[in-house]
Amino acid sequence: MLAITAGDIAGVGPELIWRSVDALRTHGPCLVVGDLPALEAARRHLAAADHTLTRVRAAVIDTPRDAAHVPPGVLPVLQVRHGELTGPLPPPVAHEALPDRTTDAYPWGQPLAAAARLQLEALCQAIDLALDGAVAGIVTAPWDKGLLGRANLPPTGHTEVLAERSGRPGAVMLLAGDLLRVALATAHIPLSAVPSRLTTDGLVATLATLHDGLVQDFGIPGPHIAVCGLNPHAGEGGVLGDEDDRIIAPAVERARNRGYAVSGPWPADTLFPRIVAGRFAADAVLAMYHDQGLVPLKTVHFGESANITLGLPFVRTSVDHGTARDIAGRGVADVGSFVWAIAAARRMVTARRTG
Repeated sequence: MLAITAGDIAGVGPELIWRSVDALRTHGPCLVVGDLPALEAARRHLAAADHTLTRVRAAVIDTPRDAAHVPPGVLPVLQVRHGELTGPLPPPVAHEALPDRTTDAYPWGQPLAAAARLQLEALCQAIDLALDGAVAGIVTAPWDKGLLGRANLPPTGHTEVLAERSGRPGAVMLLAGDLLRVALATAHIPLSAVPSRLTTDGLVATLATLHDGLVQDFGIPGPHIAVCGLNPHAGEGGVLGDEDDRIIAPAVERARNRGYAVSGPWPADTLFPRIVAGRFAADAVLAMYHDQGLVPLKTVHFGESANITLGLPFVRTSVDHGTARDIAGRGVADVGSFVWAIAAARRMVTARRTG
């Protein structure tokens, strides 16, 4: 059983779910953790242009076990429970009431403060289901970090919430397509903060999590990991910055001493073209910051890759894009990455159980 979270209900998340109903069935049992009225409002709206959606519907279930008894054509939904958020969080903001989801006037594409708390509560509920063993993994539709700030919540990403609530602070963000797998040493932080966040100890820990994830979740024995440098030309001997020689190279050496097949630091601008052209063999690349790794990956695989969190006690995948509120409700969102993420989650669950 996989748990699907709907993400930002004013974005393309509900549309991705409804337009992937057949794929959800094909790839095995699943349930959706979300807001039933919002999901039904999305279906009714989309059905005006896609009549196949008139033949499906959603129904609330009480427990994950109930999903196995839902008949074909019915999407099992665990209604989001308020109160899933814990810790010293502020109360809801005054304007946080959800709009009426039973009418065609539902404000698709609008940044709703209420949607922020809803998307976070759904993820927390799904994480707890996975930690309890009620589901084998989670597939998340996109959410908006900025919305969390509008709701007086700390702006953060899926990866950070998954790591904190699961008690796995060393979780690693990996994006994977059929050719490239790229992990990030730092993720959702300003570019100016990257050099100060890089440490040799931290990189060694990230390499260990990446190595173990490639073995456990992808079934790759003895994976080779190529490590990017931080600076142009990997520092060019210290002329363009000393972080590559002072921080990254020692981490590579320590990882090798642990028995990992690790190489680098390599200049990123030549490493990725060599891998894509088949002139350099690597099972994964560790990039130092977000765009260094994700620009090449998305250039090659956009719409056919998944965002994966390694180092968790359960499987988690997601789409490789954002909420796309500018096209929400128009029925034109590309479901390719969402379907890819579902299939990847299934493969990873299987790898964990057979490895």
